[in-house]
Amino acid sequence: MTRPRPEDPAAALRYDGLREAHRLATNEASVLAQDAGLFQLFTEALEYTVDHSGLAKWIVNEVPRVLEDRPIDTLPFGGLELARLLELVSTGEVSGRTARDVLVVLAEEGGNPDAVIEARGWRRISDTSTLQPMIARLIEANPAQAQSYRDGKTGLMGFFVGLVMKETDGAADPEVTQNLLREALTGEGE
Repeated sequence: MTRPRPEDPAAALRYDGLREAHRLATNEASVLAQDAGLFQLFTEALEYTVDHSGLAKWIVNEVPRVLEDRPIDTLPFGGLELARLLELVSTGEVSGRTARDVLVVLAEEGGNPDAVIEARGWRRISDTSTLQPMIARLIEANPAQAQSYRDGKTGLMGFFVGLVMKETDGAADPEVTQNLLREALTGEGE
């Protein structure tokens, strides 16, 4: 549902500014313009990121989920931490799913995203020396699917990626995983 431009004059002015200065979508601009706390978090985080649209989406969609009916000013993190979390997603160091988990921890305990990720071992795994033995074991454990893939059923790549993701709790880098799986299943790169 597309949210209209707010009728309140002050909110309408903020809305216009958000749309013009930051090129925000109508939904995000409308929510931020009408919620002083979310707007404050957005303006605070702007100093630390160039991805204004991504920031707005996270604030509008994810922050309310972790608020759980608390006032926003009770959150033990601020714009700096939120901007850093978005940066970690954009650089591929963590997945969006992991970032949502990090946000939950930040909302409960505070801290900074890097420390939360390190403490819980949630950084994306792209190290081939870690992934290759796991992939070899998973292919060996699923010989029928491996043969079907070799016989042309390339849709089975998703099956194998899913196994690796399950084994790593979603921490494996999907692109690296696919490349390693393709090499292991076809013998390319050996």
